[in-house]
Amino acid sequence: MSAESLRQVLCHRGIRLLFLNACETGMVGRTENPSDFNRGVAPKLVAGGIPVVVANQYKVLDVSATEFTKNFYWWLALGSTVGDAAREARVAVNYAIAGENIDWAVPVVYARNPGRPIYTASETARAVATVRRAPLARSPQPCKGFTGVKVGLWDVNQVLPALDEFGITLSRKQTEFCFRTVDVSAPLGTWRADTRSEGATPRGYIEGGEVAKKLRDHVASLGVDRLICITSFALADKESEGLALWNQDPGMRVAIVSVEPILSELDSARPLLNRFMANMIVDALCGAEGHKTPPATCPNHYSDTVDSDPKARLAYLTAQQQFCEACRAVLGAKAAAMDRILAAY
Repeated sequence: MSAESLRQVLCHRGIRLLFLNACETGMVGRTENPSDFNRGVAPKLVAGGIPVVVANQYKVLDVSATEFTKNFYWWLALGSTVGDAAREARVAVNYAIAGENIDWAVPVVYARNPGRPIYTASETARAVATVRRAPLARSPQPCKGFTGVKVGLWDVNQVLPALDEFGITLSRKQTEFCFRTVDVSAPLGTWRADTRSEGATPRGYIEGGEVAKKLRDHVASLGVDRLICITSFALADKESEGLALWNQDPGMRVAIVSVEPILSELDSARPLLNRFMANMIVDALCGAEGHKTPPATCPNHYSDTVDSDPKARLAYLTAQQQFCEACRAVLGAKAAAMDRILAAY
């Protein structure tokens, strides 16, 4: 559809704001008349009478576009002017963890008067009255006042729909660690690389060290001491692929858990998934050197080879684990807390 056709469809319909959340909708279009300064989709719509049009000048990552949109509408809902809402949304994108540093500058606002709010005075008054009548909902504040280790759980792509409940369960079982869900604005999917195995079917994976390097400086801003990322993406490090856990961050700030190795055999068996997660979280929290010697049920046990049988791999990763005496001695008092986490499922 051409810009002119879109103008005929949308203009003079009482639209106050039009958000074109596609790439390059704010670019100047081509025309045979170089003096036509209203060429392009967004300029054409503003010239046609729409008071405010928001568009993107160039290509932009989905995560950045989503972050801008969320904050832009939030500030509009609070009664901000169009210009102020756009400024605050750009600030939010700039401080989010994004793949491109320039993404904050891609959205552009075409407005006849950027100092005007979207809502009329009567609409604002009704909204304020509604908010005042609504009862204040006290949202739970997990880990508030907690003096132990605060652990943030980030479900990258909705692996655990009941993650809040999962975190509360783990927190109630012991007093050394407090678990809370966090939301990180990071384009983890765009950080994937192609598989390195020769002759293997090409697939995307994330390299644990590279992802941790991008995330570790943002952990403190989330109000936690540790960040555990949970994803269904395939996981690798410099030497190996098909990992269930990456836990090599020097400062122990970031760990990554991947359910990809067991996903094909899981069949939505929630108890097994929860036990797998409890096992991986304890392994991530240990920070102790792993060992190849028995028992294989110790969370710190590892093998240089990955079992090719999916069922055997599932059984190994979801087995009821227990620390060996050597690891228990290294962990000290925290071993008892981790025992309770392991026994939660």
